Amino acid sequence: MSLEENERKRKELPPGTTPERYMEHYLPRALQRNAERLAGLDCTLLFVLTGPGGGEWTLVVRDRAAHVERGRAGEPRCVFTAAAADWMELVQGRLNGLAAFLTGRVRVEGDTFFAMRLAQALMAALAEKRRGD
Repeated sequence: MSLEENERKRKELPPGTTPERYMEHYLPRALQRNAERLAGLDCTLLFVLTGPGGGEWTLVVRDRAAHVERGRAGEPRCVFTAAAADWMELVQGRLNGLAAFLTGRVRVEGDTFFAMRLAQALMAALAEKRRGD
């Protein structure tokens, strides 16, 4: 198996995983499992996923802990907006984050510089997602 195939397999989610299931189950577990990557982060982020399966989720990162809740909560430092289908492609490594940002498939409002730094930490943590969560 090539390195690329191994990387893709590692990021695969079970068939039929919905954005809601991802945001409320897989995302917090992946971040908690990789808490060292959250060191120094203290922020509230809002994810707005549009279209079928979409919704809004707030991610709070504080003291190397991450908590996700459905809906808007607090004052987000950054707001990430994407079609739910594009978001699922992104988190599974099928859509390049930079390309998604540059082509408008993922939009960022708020502190864009912070969002770029944060994206690296989050995507590194999410790449560690394992089957069976």
